Amino acid sequence: MWIESSFMRALSDGLAQLAEGKPIDVQQLFQGFSSTKHLPMISSLEGISAILSQVDLLIDDSDRMNEAARQGELDVRIDVGSYTGSFKRVADGINDTMEATVGVLREVGDNLDRISAGDFTAQVSGEMKGDYLVLKSAMNTLGTNLNNLIIDSNMMNVAAKKGELDVRIETGKYKGDFSKISNGINDTMEATVGVLR
Repeated sequence: MWIESSFMRALSDGLAQLAEGKPIDVQQLFQGFSSTKHLPMISSLEGISAILSQVDLLIDDSDRMNEAARQGELDVRIDVGSYTGSFKRVADGINDTMEATVGVLREVGDNLDRISAGDFTAQVSGEMKGDYLVLKSAMNTLGTNLNNLIIDSNMMNVAAKKGELDVRIETGKYKGDFSKISNGINDTMEATVGVLR
């Protein structure tokens, strides 16, 4: 009976340490419980060792994935085939989170490339929620504002070619530097018309 209670105490201590994220040395923790006389206890020891092995592997894999992400290597994933049960679900969840994040970053990056190449009609079209939606909205507003400036500038150009020199950009729909740009275009047109009249 003493052996069973001391084993249970050791098991309880080990699980408490594990629950707090502290590493445990299973062999040291259960030293003295390794004879064939204590076979049920040894079976528990093997089960704990298997759990610890999965935890250690998950820590190593997530550290490797985090380091790769810091280096800009966004295609690194955890090999879920190395896991079983709930550990596999955790590994899948980490991979899925990374996949969702990378998908959004790539779509936004593709749109930035299009905008930098002069395609101001570029829009992020993927289904997004939460913080991803904020990023999508900001990206799409940038493209829309740039595209609207082109449309408004072309409108003034067409009007000027027809001799309609009083046509101006409606500056109230723009904010920040976009407002400065639209006002600048209007001021330039105003100055040009002033010289002609």
